[in-house]
Amino acid sequence: MKTWYGSVPEDGSFYILSRLAALEGTGSEYVAGEGNVLKQADVSTITCKVYSLGTNKDNESGTEVTPAPTLTAAANLFDTLRTVGWPTGDDCYGYNFRHDVGPTYVPNPEEWYLLEYKITLTGGGVVWMSVKVKTGRITT
Repeated sequence: MKTWYGSVPEDGSFYILSRLAALEGTGSEYVAGEGNVLKQADVSTITCKVYSLGTNKDNESGTEVTPAPTLTAAANLFDTLRTVGWPTGDDCYGYNFRHDVGPTYVPNPEEWYLLEYKITLTGGGVVWMSVKVKTGRITT
């Protein structure tokens, strides 16, 4: 499982964009070897757990931030790829997954947070995705 890294403001909202694909997907394969892009009908559930890792991004025993975000295929997965907000430098295809993360999940400055996604497919397969973000201090 690949982990994506980013920086976000403390106690602020941000979004996560990703292109989710799997062999079981019913969309087209845009990038060779990536698999077919997932569509809403391909996914039965999406869960996300958020962990506070403190100041060590490699912390193996983070504290779970509750309640967990609620995600659904209908609200967070798109049947067609989108490019609005997508950095198109080396990848002009876009994303089909968007999660708007609220400020309650990253409340403290200068800390690392892990967002771990489990996407269960209707055919029984599972796609995992993890994102680590470091919060920056907001000064006024």
